[in-house]
Amino acid sequence: MAAEQLVQGTGFDTASQKGCAVGCTLDKYSHFAYEEELGIPFMIAILEDNIFEALSAEQSKSFPLEFLEAVPVGVDLSKVFHQLEIWNLLDEKHGIIHKMKTDEEKKICTDLASLHQKIVDGIETTEVEWKAVKDRAYRAYRADLAYRAYRTPFMRAVFINFIREAK
Repeated sequence: MAAEQLVQGTGFDTASQKGCAVGCTLDKYSHFAYEEELGIPFMIAILEDNIFEALSAEQSKSFPLEFLEAVPVGVDLSKVFHQLEIWNLLDEKHGIIHKMKTDEEKKICTDLASLHQKIVDGIETTEVEWKAVKDRAYRAYRADLAYRAYRTPFMRAVFINFIREAK
């Protein structure tokens, strides 16, 4: 894919052969096809797409190739989503926990991160555990929306690092 083909805000246009990171990688816009054709989990395709769309136009041009080159061949990437969520929640500099105003909001962040950490550690979680945090998590989600645009360049580097280090 050539940098001039990459366009934010467009899945994939077959006539112009232009589109987003996912569209230009596959010549079609399908997050599910990442798993089928590339062996990359659906959630990783979603993350790549979200980061691509939130980067500056200039940064977005190099990100898809950077992402694809970072993916180790034959490695399980299923835990990368959970690693990135832990970073989103708790990172010392960019974690949304630092935007939470109350102890309850901060506890929501640590409870969510604990569930994601269980998955990273190979420990099963239950629907009951997730449901217990789900309703409280909405506040953390709203704060994250406002903060995500600022964090995207940092998230890009962390995401690529998690991909490279996947085992």
